[in-house]
Amino acid sequence: MAATIYVVEQSSSRSYNYDTGRVNASRVFKVYASDGAGGAFGGTLDDVADVKALFGTGTTPDALPQKGDLFPGESTIYAKAYAISREPNTDIWTVTWTYGNNQVTTGAQPGEVGYVEWTLDVAATFVDTWIESPAYPNLGGIGSTPSAALITGGNQIDIEGAPVSRLKYTSEITISETISNYSGVPSIVSAMRGARGKRNSGDWEGFGGGKVLYTGGSIRRTGLSTFVANHRLIEDSEYHLIQYPARDSTGKIPTKVVNGANRAREVYWRQPFPDTMDFTTISANW
Repeated sequence: MAATIYVVEQSSSRSYNYDTGRVNASRVFKVYASDGAGGAFGGTLDDVADVKALFGTGTTPDALPQKGDLFPGESTIYAKAYAISREPNTDIWTVTWTYGNNQVTTGAQPGEVGYVEWTLDVAATFVDTWIESPAYPNLGGIGSTPSAALITGGNQIDIEGAPVSRLKYTSEITISETISNYSGVPSIVSAMRGARGKRNSGDWEGFGGGKVLYTGGSIRRTGLSTFVANHRLIEDSEYHLIQYPARDSTGKIPTKVVNGANRAREVYWRQPFPDTMDFTTISANW
């Protein structure tokens, strides 16, 4: 007869502690397998992995929690950590779940492989501008011929060819992720090196295509087989494009009358980072 899995919460095991806004609580469960005939314990719970496989499943007569489950009778106290041990010389397992009032998802937690953390610094910087609100080329890319890089549209604001300072909106992004590697250089290094100096080829994490530049990263060891990889990126509302005026053979900026004033005759785009790529290929975690 097939074995039946039993999960029994210890009736007096629940604890609940409150201290200056922080809550810590716990529950204890006994887990074992019966051969269905009321006899000896079965062998279907041979190791910790077998017990973990029961998390979040309906069992008899109780159910084992999983990360993020609520403490009974509470709406903001979540299961966050567990301990599993086998009672000596038996097939009975003791599972202790601890709870806290910081919400926990079922995904990787801080310090675990696969955990991802974002840091954003939203800012604005002054840039030299000849034409404000121009028509931006698709994805911030420009053609190979000079005429393809000529700025069109917008309002020309330079004075006798001299630029005017204007705010441009930017964001500095740092993505930290915990990865696993057992020997040699972590494999993600190849993707990081290949992404340097490239912009996103399409919409990515709420940022428009062509506006985010991957500038590099770093990796540091945090355990015997775990590392934290840090990725640095910069978002630019103007696709990282640079405006520059045409100059004559003497280095002067020829002018013409635009909107009733002498202004640079021709203003072009320069794209320092013409290459793009799919940023989702850098890491499987983000």
